[in-house]
Amino acid sequence: MGDHPPIDSQETWDEFNRTLPGIVDGLKAGEPFNRSSPPRSKGRGIYLFSDGAKDLYVGRTGTSARSRKAGKEPSTSFVARWRQHTGASSPPHSAPFAMKIARELAEQFGVAGPVELKEAGRTKRTADWWGLRKSEEPPDFYFLFQAAKHFIGEELDFRVAEFDDDVRGVRSHVAEVYADVVLQSTYGDFSPS
Repeated sequence: MGDHPPIDSQETWDEFNRTLPGIVDGLKAGEPFNRSSPPRSKGRGIYLFSDGAKDLYVGRTGTSARSRKAGKEPSTSFVARWRQHTGASSPPHSAPFAMKIARELAEQFGVAGPVELKEAGRTKRTADWWGLRKSEEPPDFYFLFQAAKHFIGEELDFRVAEFDDDVRGVRSHVAEVYADVVLQSTYGDFSPS
């Protein structure tokens, strides 16, 4: 799972913090991947979606608490996260960047998003909108979400910074936040939902 020991003291915290600028430098200088040249690494760390020089979204791979408790290897890797962000069948919780773009487009074009679909009685819970995708008339928001995933895969560059994480995922979590702050990504947002 995690190859590094846990960050469990001020000394290990300080040691890791000294590596953060190099991680971000490596991320920015990394090979760009896209649909015609997808990532091949099953490694883990942080990743960046960008449009030319504009940094849009920083994410991370990781181990869920459920996998860690079961003693399982992490299921996410750069390849897996790429597919989740860009795959046509990826659900909203696997493609949060696409959800951000879809919500922005819905607002811009007056399309009913998940909240409005619930308010209109089409779903009982906000998250239930995804279940409408197979209905005879899926909501327009579904098509915006699909278009956002397609756009991410076709038009944006995907770069990675691979490093060994610790068992609790502290290194990847902190590196994700640090990179987002330093790069000031357009779609970075760590506020609660």
